[in-house]
Amino acid sequence: MSRVLPTSPQNGATNFAASARAASLRRRSRSLLTYVILVVFLLIALMPFVAIILTAFKTPLELRGNPFSLPQTWHFENFVEAWEGARFASYFRSSVIVVIPVVIISMLLSTMSGFAFGMYRFPGSNVLLLVILLGLMVPFEAVIIPLWQLMGDLGLRNTYWALILPQIALSFAFG
Repeated sequence: MSRVLPTSPQNGATNFAASARAASLRRRSRSLLTYVILVVFLLIALMPFVAIILTAFKTPLELRGNPFSLPQTWHFENFVEAWEGARFASYFRSSVIVVIPVVIISMLLSTMSGFAFGMYRFPGSNVLLLVILLGLMVPFEAVIIPLWQLMGDLGLRNTYWALILPQIALSFAFG
């Protein structure tokens, strides 16, 4: 007489569950390895910033040592000296005077032109878009001297407008 061995209907399901767990474990280990590599790259990218911050609080004598060592005493006088002795306040004020109009006007112009190009088809829109894209291909170094001459012809040299107007024009293509 032959003997019939009972087979479990769960045997196939168990194999599937085991392979799913193994696949999940492989995905998690791959994901963990990816995050470890990203954290290592992040730490490498942050090293110069850490060195700059630590150096800002060191004395001139401590600067000769390891750039990543902590300062023996934290010196805030370096910031006071830079602010007062190097006329940093004047440079900061000039930067603010230039940046605020450039950002506001560039955002307004870029928003309006982006809306117009995205929502409307008008005669010459493709040509105008092509001109803007071609402007992106011109390196800034190629326009420095003509820009300097133009600002001289307009009588704007050594003024804030000589910085504001070209920056608005150049940022228009990038906005």
